[in-house]
Amino acid sequence: RVEIAAFELVGELVGLEGRGTAYLSGPLDLRLTVRTRREGLSIEDVPPQVLDLVTTGDGWVTVPLRVGGVLDDPVVKPDTKALGRVLRDAAKSRLGKALGGG
Repeated sequence: RVEIAAFELVGELVGLEGRGTAYLSGPLDLRLTVRTRREGLSIEDVPPQVLDLVTTGDGWVTVPLRVGGVLDDPVVKPDTKALGRVLRDAAKSRLGKALGGG
């Protein structure tokens, strides 16, 4: 079993944060967060309107992902629970701004 401590990679066009557990001959359980430009981004099973809601004013979007499966056949999918939290926070922030709260 390999524990992957929290890490962060930062670049001009993309950022990546992650942590989790990987078994060399068993399951993967990784949580990743990708930060990239919204322009041209599409993710299977995530409607474009959802990405628009979580896009910052300067055109960046943060997408939480889960990596499962095994090393030879990893499965990468949007982390719907984490994405729901991001959407809720974005909606609260936008509503607060609309009501003059900042």
